Amino acid sequence: MTDTATDAEGARPSMDDRAALQNLAQQLGLAVRWHDFYGHEREVPDDALRSALHAMGVPAADDGQVHAALAAHAAAGFQQTLPPVIVLGEGPDAYGVGLAPGTQDGSLWHLTLEGGLRQPLYSHQGGNGRQYVVLPGGMPTGYHRLDGATERDGYTTVIVTPRRCWTAPALQAGARWWGPCVQLYALRSARNWGMGDFTDLRGLAAGMAGLGASFVGLNPLHALFPDRPEAASPYSPSSRNMLHPLYLDVEAVPEFQECAEAQRLVAADDFQRRLAQLRATELVDYAGVAQAKYAVLELLWAHFREQHLAPASAHAARFQAFLHRGGEALRAHALFEALQEHLCAADPSIWGWPAWPEAYRSPRGEAVTAFACAYEPRVGFRAWLQWQAELQLQAAQSQARAAGMALGLYRDLAVGVNEGGSETWTEPDVYALGMHVGAPPDPLNALGQNWGLPPFNPRRLLAGRYQPFIDTLRANMRHAGALRLDHVMGLMRLFWISPTGASYVAYPLEDLLGILALESHRHQCMVIGEDLGNVAPRMREAMHEHALLSYRPLFFERTHGGGFRSPHDWPEQALAVVSTHDLPTLQGFWSGEDLELQARLQLYPDEHMRHQAVLDRVQDRVQLLIALEREGLLPPGATADPSSLPECTTALVDAVHVYLARTPALLMGVQLEDVTQQRLQVNVPGTSEAVFPNWRRKLAVAVEALVEEPRMLSLATALRAQRRGAAAPELAAA
Repeated sequence: MTDTATDAEGARPSMDDRAALQNLAQQLGLAVRWHDFYGHEREVPDDALRSALHAMGVPAADDGQVHAALAAHAAAGFQQTLPPVIVLGEGPDAYGVGLAPGTQDGSLWHLTLEGGLRQPLYSHQGGNGRQYVVLPGGMPTGYHRLDGATERDGYTTVIVTPRRCWTAPALQAGARWWGPCVQLYALRSARNWGMGDFTDLRGLAAGMAGLGASFVGLNPLHALFPDRPEAASPYSPSSRNMLHPLYLDVEAVPEFQECAEAQRLVAADDFQRRLAQLRATELVDYAGVAQAKYAVLELLWAHFREQHLAPASAHAARFQAFLHRGGEALRAHALFEALQEHLCAADPSIWGWPAWPEAYRSPRGEAVTAFACAYEPRVGFRAWLQWQAELQLQAAQSQARAAGMALGLYRDLAVGVNEGGSETWTEPDVYALGMHVGAPPDPLNALGQNWGLPPFNPRRLLAGRYQPFIDTLRANMRHAGALRLDHVMGLMRLFWISPTGASYVAYPLEDLLGILALESHRHQCMVIGEDLGNVAPRMREAMHEHALLSYRPLFFERTHGGGFRSPHDWPEQALAVVSTHDLPTLQGFWSGEDLELQARLQLYPDEHMRHQAVLDRVQDRVQLLIALEREGLLPPGATADPSSLPECTTALVDAVHVYLARTPALLMGVQLEDVTQQRLQVNVPGTSEAVFPNWRRKLAVAVEALVEEPRMLSLATALRAQRRGAAAPELAAA
């Protein structure tokens, strides 16, 4: 790509000025050129570099600002006494921290370990004439603090991390586990209010544990937007650190058993008719579900305030303890939701905080403080909903483990947050607002993808001692035995998109992986990295080194000749699945329903690519049959003859999953849509709800019937025979 940008007078910028811009960009981790999936080099336009730098908080609108930023960046590195954070791998080696020029030789510093032990350290001059303070080897893993010799020196957070993420000991000893993967909202039941909830999750976990499953894989449970329930993508949340209250089972909230008014409302004939209608729909009616749930939850909150908060009951004390643990982050999220509710009620076009009146756009402004005082009950309601969601999620994990699941819940972490949500309002500097995360064109999406999510600002992430990243991991590893990181490449680099162009921005991979390993051990939570698409070789190497499981869909596991990789050639450090929520179901793949859908939605750049996709799919089906035949798994009567392809029967579905079960992959996930043989996939990337009902389609079989469903029983029997130690020890003993 040739740059043709001009300056204000219409002349091309001088090479010195352009070199300065590119130099500044590269120093801050912004690529000035990159290679796409197909090997073509792309040069980043100057305007795109300036936009990205501005989003990082670095003025670069003109050449004067660029040169000034370069000088300031150099001066800051020269003058800095201590870095804000240092991440070290555990081990016996000492580590020297370079100090700023002018630091006095022999000055006294203090290292305070996380447990409280404090020890003095003295600076000394190194062979290069620079002053150093040496951190001792053998420090325990954890979050420590090095304080400077003077107040002006400040302090640095020293994070000592394990080399690898936690892996369940039974898996290290040879066990191989499987479990169902489900979109929680998609669960049907005779008792829910139109979408799957935490009680449905408890029932699913108990039932699947009885079939030998060791975990239940979930979509992100992040907080979305209560005032816009139809904005249902779990991958575009308001906050990744809070939970979505629509997953609450209202009748399981303790106050429901105490509140006669709420019970009368729910028992009324017209309310029961509404619930029956909500349950009967093929797609989740989020607006209807929200209306029903919030009508009752409002009554329960009023009851809680009157009967528990006012007299300061023991139950209220537990809520106050939750508020204390949640701290400022919980309060800010609750305040955001109350403000958004208030402002949107007056003007429905207000979609998020960037559309709020200016006075409310800072969480620390006077208008926001006044609102928090005037509308304290509304803020409290939103915090109380988070408490109830936390309690019900915790109960679901406890139920899963008590039923015999070795891991229990396997949660999912979205790659980012919505630009109008509570996280970006609370800490706007942490995000590169104005930029969007996405992906360039690749085989997953020929047109490329823009996910509409502002990325973490790597400069502010470092300045904030990685606390936003740590907080997000902690929030999502709670009540989970495994955590999947969507688009794991975000630990190394992200594709930033602006109206003027796009490029990759680097992130401190080793630091982030170290912190991930530390939190993984503390929560005893395995980590799975979604490593699909254009993934750098170094990222996969780092995943292997740090014990992150690779996310391996069968559809992509091919040999150079196009055949499906033999089960024995799959990696051990992996989660094996047939497909994902962004890809066709097995039935959709076999029938070509996904190709027809993409054609209807005009997602092919041209007719040639559509025709090629159809031809490739014919080959794919034959290749899959050949792979099954090679393993002796073809259903009776089926052949790999392309002129007489079999139907996608239960026997074929079982055969494909047994093929996966024979891999050495530590974990194997089973999409319930594949078991129930549904054709349409959960989500079609690159589309909106206006053209396709993403994140709404319910499962064909109710939770209560699933564990007795012949197709589920057939598959579970086959998997128990293949996966070693599939059940938890207490189940195996039974």
